[in-house]
Amino acid sequence: MSDPFEVAEFGRQTSRLSLAVRLVDRFTARTPQNPPRVRLEGRDDTPVETPSGYYVFLDLEAGTETLLVEGATDYVDSRVTGVEVIDLGDPDTTVEPTELDTLPLETVYLAPSPAYRFPNGTTLVRGTVSGPGGDPLPTARLRVQDGDTVTRTEGGPVTRTDQNGEYVLFFDPVTAADVVDSSGRSVIELDGDPPSVVVDHTVHGEKTISLEDDDGDSIVEEGAVTVRDIGYP
Repeated sequence: MSDPFEVAEFGRQTSRLSLAVRLVDRFTARTPQNPPRVRLEGRDDTPVETPSGYYVFLDLEAGTETLLVEGATDYVDSRVTGVEVIDLGDPDTTVEPTELDTLPLETVYLAPSPAYRFPNGTTLVRGTVSGPGGDPLPTARLRVQDGDTVTRTEGGPVTRTDQNGEYVLFFDPVTAADVVDSSGRSVIELDGDPPSVVVDHTVHGEKTISLEDDDGDSIVEEGAVTVRDIGYP
């Protein structure tokens, strides 16, 4: 089944597409090399992986589901709510099998985990997010504010902390306009300012951290790994 949208026929039984899932490595903008497990929350249905890299769920009742993408060492787990599942056999469906833009395709961009093997020379920021008591905070969401120009995929650099509260954010590709000289070092600035990271946690709320030193200069060095731990007061 090379096309994720075609109806699959297994022996005498014909199966109908309910949902197709496409996974994209947020760093490479390509299909992940070591993909995680794809499933629907609270269901035992197993998707069919097609040669073209899609995960296809078949013969489900129409409705709204929560999609889980999890269990891969190289990527942060993802949870996508409000995913539409269709039943092509339902006479009331508004989906047209011949019109691809009406079919149920969900694209999930996978954020690299701290264990991800980045190429040498990638500009990275690593660290740990901790709570008021100093304990690491899993599942905190981090994004680079106004960082759309320094990533290959939509949404800018974005990730979540792992179970140890660790995170990694990448800046790639970096253009000449993003690099400035600071005391003999090539550092990253966005729109003339040091990058800012927005951290959001379900319990402790949202805070914004500027990646700058005491002099107000960016600490994100081009082609190097910058360590920045983040703590909630």
